[in-house]
Amino acid sequence: MITIDHILTLPCAPEIIFDFLANPLNEPKWNSDLISIRQTTPGQPERGSRFTSEYKQIGDLDVTLTRLDRPKHIAYSGSNAKVSLFAEFRFRPTPNGTSVALRFDIEPKGILSLASGMIKEAFTKGLPAKETALRRALGV
Repeated sequence: MITIDHILTLPCAPEIIFDFLANPLNEPKWNSDLISIRQTTPGQPERGSRFTSEYKQIGDLDVTLTRLDRPKHIAYSGSNAKVSLFAEFRFRPTPNGTSVALRFDIEPKGILSLASGMIKEAFTKGLPAKETALRRALGV
């Protein structure tokens, strides 16, 4: 299992960041590894909503929004033949905006499990660009 923790501070209210990240359809605006995403359940994104995403490195991924506690906590889980993953975002107001604690648990399957170190390194290396893109998408 690969665990990646990252904290960033954004100069806006937790509700603004939460509302943006709580809708997985916004992910293409900040994650350049995402090729496409579509919601497979009806209605607005809410706890239990399901999505199918296509990522550059891991292909199609079935994703479920597992936790939605506005404006404090969002969690997703997803899996396919190559990986299982859990992603969560925790939001805490600060004097300068909002601290966002990100946690990614990634479990490579099959032959990919032999490349855990490289996967963690590549994922971690890509975080600054994703943070910059998230700031741009939020207009901060």
